[in-house]
Amino acid sequence: MQYSAFTIIASLKEDIFGKIELAEVEGGRKVIIRNWRCSKLFVRPIAYYLSLREKRILEILDTFDAESIPHLIYFGKGLLVRSYIEGKSLKDAQIKDAEYYSKAKILLEKIHAVGVVHNDLEKAENWLVTKDNSPAIVDYQIAFFFPKKGPVYTVAAREDLRHLIKQKAAFCAKDLSLEEKNILRQKSIPARVWDKTFKPAYNFVTRKILRYSDRQNSKYSR
Repeated sequence: MQYSAFTIIASLKEDIFGKIELAEVEGGRKVIIRNWRCSKLFVRPIAYYLSLREKRILEILDTFDAESIPHLIYFGKGLLVRSYIEGKSLKDAQIKDAEYYSKAKILLEKIHAVGVVHNDLEKAENWLVTKDNSPAIVDYQIAFFFPKKGPVYTVAAREDLRHLIKQKAAFCAKDLSLEEKNILRQKSIPARVWDKTFKPAYNFVTRKILRYSDRQNSKYSR
């Protein structure tokens, strides 16, 4: 599949790892393109690796409803093409309806049931609100697949849930249950270690040296 086969509608994000674009293919179907061949040369191997991770996870999740999980369409020639899910990011929609978060929990449990942990749900940008106010989850670059569900899987899956509850606390705090409040307070030990040690170093390298952030704002997201 050639890049020229797509009609680019909009550039959604651009950073040193490449571009994410909304495009159309023949017949008017909308797709999302992750284009890493235009990434900075010195980080292109990393951009390829992250896209390859997403490809493998989307293949595992291929049986899911296309309205809740994107489907892989093409991978190769510097491109990852996936299906487009119409909707707004939770960051923009700021849903205050508790039903949305109940559905989101069910969706998350289904993903976990096949051994996939998203690992990046703290970002409201990775939660979508579809046209019927249902949840969808995108961006699987740093997701993990656990063929066997051991202790690491358990901790990672719990962090996914805690991050969902964190979104609910931000936009629908009045409907938090006592159990959800307790989970929100109980950050895992690995997450605490990350916050105190590796996260500051990661932020320094990515934001100060590489001038990159995975938050979606401008051309170079902050």
